Amino acid sequence: MSALKNFLITFLIAALVFGIIGFFTAQYVSGVMTGILDGEGDKLGEIKSDNNNDNNPVEDENNDYTGPMPDGESFTYLFVGTDYRPGVFTDYYGSVEELQKLISTVDKDSDIGVLSTGIRYIRSTWIILLRADKENHEFYFCYFSPETLVSTQAGDRTLGDVYGMYGIDGLCEYISYMTGLSVDRYALVDADNLSAFMEVFGSVDFDLGAEIFEAGREYVSSPVRMDFVAKDDGEDKNKDKEESKSDEEKNDDEDKTESKNESGDLEYKEVENESALKVGSYGLSDNTIYIINVFREYSAADIDVKSSYTIQIIRRYLESCAEMSEADLLKKFEDASHGNKHTSSDPYEIKETIGTNFTVDDVKNLHSMAQAFDYFNIRTGVYPGNYSIPDGAAYGRYEPNVEEGLKQFGKYRGE
Repeated sequence: MSALKNFLITFLIAALVFGIIGFFTAQYVSGVMTGILDGEGDKLGEIKSDNNNDNNPVEDENNDYTGPMPDGESFTYLFVGTDYRPGVFTDYYGSVEELQKLISTVDKDSDIGVLSTGIRYIRSTWIILLRADKENHEFYFCYFSPETLVSTQAGDRTLGDVYGMYGIDGLCEYISYMTGLSVDRYALVDADNLSAFMEVFGSVDFDLGAEIFEAGREYVSSPVRMDFVAKDDGEDKNKDKEESKSDEEKNDDEDKTESKNESGDLEYKEVENESALKVGSYGLSDNTIYIINVFREYSAADIDVKSSYTIQIIRRYLESCAEMSEADLLKKFEDASHGNKHTSSDPYEIKETIGTNFTVDDVKNLHSMAQAFDYFNIRTGVYPGNYSIPDGAAYGRYEPNVEEGLKQFGKYRGE
């Protein structure tokens, strides 16, 4: 009995001791685990917050911007590409002055004149306005279709034609009128200089959302299109025209299927086009950059396609600029412009790699503002309007809604 009594006393003492130890151990472990989980929760919150900064301004509960503010100032820059290839074609107008003389003699209500002559004129092939707005904490990339119809002293023409007729200064004036914003600076690249541009600034990737087809000298997003053939004015005249054509123009004619109706006039005819680029992701190369540069807009869908990949490319080059040091970016601008500020409005002047009126201070400001890409809102869009094709026409025009366009840019004017 004495042994049993001793066992029970020993058991009770041990249970009491281990119970006390277990209680404090559990409290300690619980506190440690809670601290670890709270710490991980804080880290996850930080990661989530960082992800939310992508293209969204950092704001507090009162929608007041709390993110980092760049040192630069708001700006409005115009980026333009053209189809000018003086190294390939030699039948351009001699200068914009020569073209202006012709325009002054043209009846604006006549179809004969500036754009129906056999002399080649330059067209802008893409136009993007970038508004970097520090006050509204956003970047707005706005695409202007080159097929946008505007009034000129030679009658209704497109923005694509305006560049060849009035130069970069004239194009900037039209964009200012349509937005109510003053275009601070511009940068333009002729088709002849696209490869040289990539040699300086490198290549970037872009996504193509629609297949692009080759149609003679042009590239379109429709697998078939209606070829427009001018009226047949007589066998002898056509013979003279055929003999005067270059080999390249004759080869282009082979892409067209022509037929005559009962009256003897040449008709529209569907022509099968070969695929040039499939849907997918691409890096800029001599081939891809030429195709997407001369891509022609024959529909509202074409405008959506071109605006999408063009804005992507401009945005990614600017993001690349933000990743460079200020000194490296200044060096690249100097290499691309040979240190010369572009002052000529003559589109027929052979330029350096880029034609720009950027100053050193402008490049520094661009670099500073580009640091906010991860924090400011980034908006993209197409200048409002409507694409329509008149009955019997080969292709239509994009009629801008200037009233709506001015409203879109109103907040950048402080309205």
